Amino acid sequence: MTTVEHPAGRAQRGRNTFSARALQRVTVGVAKDAAQLSSRDVTVSLADDSGSLRVAVALPAVIAASTITEQGECVRAGVIQGLEDLAGRRVSAVDIRFSGVKQAAQRRVS
Repeated sequence: MTTVEHPAGRAQRGRNTFSARALQRVTVGVAKDAAQLSSRDVTVSLADDSGSLRVAVALPAVIAASTITEQGECVRAGVIQGLEDLAGRRVSAVDIRFSGVKQAAQRRVS
């Protein structure tokens, strides 16, 4: 059982559990935010790696100012940090596969 310090100073006992589906949806969310894509552009698969998560992400490369290598590193860092912050899960590896190319969304200036 996990003990968490409550903001008011009281210790609370219990644990948070995520279903596989919920954990996958959280992973899609953090990956799409890091890549600045929509959820439909991102697919993920999760695997157990001795208690940690091994994450595989497939998404299109975005033609923009950054390189594809930089995009991959940004997504990797976003997934690792996001899963730690939101789900309390340790990630051992994030494998990125670029499955196409997408033009960066251009904003209109009025």
